[in-house]
Amino acid sequence: WVGLVREGGSSDKVDAPRNLIFVISDGYGPASATYAREMGLFNASDEKPLLPLDKYLVGHARTFSASQVITDSAAGATAYSCNERTNNGFVGVRPDLSACGTLMEAAKRAGYTTGIVTNTRVTHATPASWSAHVSDRDEEQTIANEQVANVTYDLMFGGGEDFYGASQLGELEAKGFSVISTKAELPSATLPVVGIFAESHLSYELDRMHDPATTEPSLSEMVARALELLDQQDDPFFLFIESGRIDMAAHSNDPAAHYWEINQYMETIRILETFVEGRSDTAVVTTSDHSTGGISTGRRYDNNTYPEYIWFPDPILQVTNSMELLAEALSLGANLTETYYNVTGIDLNDYPRKKKKIEEYEGATGSMFHSLLAEPINAAALIGWTTVGHTGVDVNVYNFGYTIDALTGVMDNTFIGTTVRDLFQLGPYLDQVNKDYDGWFVPPPASTRSHGTNHQYGSHD
Repeated sequence: WVGLVREGGSSDKVDAPRNLIFVISDGYGPASATYAREMGLFNASDEKPLLPLDKYLVGHARTFSASQVITDSAAGATAYSCNERTNNGFVGVRPDLSACGTLMEAAKRAGYTTGIVTNTRVTHATPASWSAHVSDRDEEQTIANEQVANVTYDLMFGGGEDFYGASQLGELEAKGFSVISTKAELPSATLPVVGIFAESHLSYELDRMHDPATTEPSLSEMVARALELLDQQDDPFFLFIESGRIDMAAHSNDPAAHYWEINQYMETIRILETFVEGRSDTAVVTTSDHSTGGISTGRRYDNNTYPEYIWFPDPILQVTNSMELLAEALSLGANLTETYYNVTGIDLNDYPRKKKKIEEYEGATGSMFHSLLAEPINAAALIGWTTVGHTGVDVNVYNFGYTIDALTGVMDNTFIGTTVRDLFQLGPYLDQVNKDYDGWFVPPPASTRSHGTNHQYGSHD
């Protein structure tokens, strides 16, 4: 069959694309898209608030895992990478603990130049699901060791210095990789290359853009350089991209960090749009592993009165740092009321009950405490959240560049992976990888984090 090309690609028809760019916007649900679009209306000088992706929407994906109605990132990403549904917490592993071959491994075997770009740790669940096989997503040192021992990429950009020490980086250098660690080194980077730009995840975009001394690149800057390097090669390429901190901001119920992460994701989409303009040899597929936070624009704040149909962007737009960075400052002894006002423009004395609750947990870390810090902002903006975890709603699916006609309507997340596999004729190579992995069973998970019990739900094809 011959694909048609949507706006942003060439009108010339080709039988099959040469390059694949697969993007996961972690935690980005349909409500987050609406929120970002409306924030853009308030934050723009014109009245055209459409997001770059809006014109490329082709359908929705179901996201449940093999073990839970609501998936985690490990199972959600593995559904795409292995084309198989698995248990929460499992990275490139089937429910029976057997390793499953990934599309990236198949592409590498087929002669593609491959790349991974993320603004999380490269060992985090989503990028790991394309490059490693473990039953416990928290085993990030094991993931790093496997990523180094079984290299399936020619380029890898992200964070994770905590798990990429001298031993891991030295082994990569011995395999011919150059290693970089700052934004300034990106222009001179050559393949093969690994860039580890932060000890843990890269900074939230909200924090990065207010830090003139940062040496970290943005997601879009990493992607732009990756495209330059991959497109210079004679071989076709497969680039996996994760916009991962959208999810983390939603876990923290942090509306400002969430918005600016989505904004950076859209900037990355603009980079990809420019890349595919005038050419039909590259397919871009972008979707999410799940939705996070359950954001709502509008909330009932006072149970004694009927709510107004309104919400306010100004309290969000005036915030200058993430709740993660604010919590870090507080843990170092910063004054709560003064620092909170400097970061958010909100006087905590106007929210005495919320202030008291924050004080009770002051010094804590993690998304639960971050969500407490964000609550006065959400109250002022009339933004609601249903959870600090994930939700089970379907997620948007987008396609541009080379049109993949089969991606339409409501589809299973695994169907997206199998469609890409078949379009790029990776099936035989994936079979080879799985044959090599026959008999490889990973140890069972050491922890029960996010794994849940095996509540069967729907088809497991």
